[in-house]
Amino acid sequence: MKRHRIRSPFVLLVLFSGLAGAALCAVPRGATTQALDVDGNGDVDVGTDVPYIARRLLGLVPVPASFRVLDPTIPSDTVIGTRIDTLATMPCQGDPLAQPLKTGQTTSYGTGSDGAVLKGVTRSYTDNGDGTITDNATGLMWEKKDRAGGIHHYATAYTWGMTSPPYTMNGTMVTTFLATLNAGTGFAGHTDWRIPNVNELLSIANYENTEPAVDAVFNTGCVGGCTVLTCSCTYFQDLYYWSSTTYQGGINYAWLVGFSYGFSGYNPKSNNYCVRAVRGGS
Repeated sequence: MKRHRIRSPFVLLVLFSGLAGAALCAVPRGATTQALDVDGNGDVDVGTDVPYIARRLLGLVPVPASFRVLDPTIPSDTVIGTRIDTLATMPCQGDPLAQPLKTGQTTSYGTGSDGAVLKGVTRSYTDNGDGTITDNATGLMWEKKDRAGGIHHYATAYTWGMTSPPYTMNGTMVTTFLATLNAGTGFAGHTDWRIPNVNELLSIANYENTEPAVDAVFNTGCVGGCTVLTCSCTYFQDLYYWSSTTYQGGINYAWLVGFSYGFSGYNPKSNNYCVRAVRGGS
């Protein structure tokens, strides 16, 4: 059956405003989608999700049998109801797509310093329990890294691509890494994994932390042999992480991010560096 999916954040916010019974406001896009994604497939579908949401607004529960026949993956009414009701209690905030994230720095170094004013959209992550992490502020889903020695190993290095015309991104991070993640049914059930652009990659840096400069969700339980189901790792020593962004000052170079302190730079596309896959986004 062909699904029609709602990808407009405005439509999601209209639905949310009805649930909240309040004026139209913005909530983290990832949280909105997660709450309204009744069948749990990563999107808000016109054929299954929206009819249930409409029924809930009208107080018509439970889900009719016809809906469950249409998509037997729909969870219980209690689970869905709790999910949607939780969304309806979330405070309004500015559109996260129009504001930068908080840097993560919370230590104040005087009036007007980052840690004193704490400006930006609140950082929020969900470990999905399947080797992925969802950024609830941006809606991006990130691959977790581990120390098991396989495709998710945090220190495995890959090339970006060509250092001569046409400078194509066709290195081993595409032909080996992404090709493996997206093969068959894909990693964690998704086949649209990609290399993040430099802004997306920098968005997971946390400037309150060092070595690595990331939130704890990207660096926890990282011991030898751990897997993406048991740990989360970020390499920070002598290797950086590639982005998909080319450096326009020399297009044989591409931008990368170092997570020892959360900085960006650029290096030749033929160099070998780490990668972390991402999916989703606007």
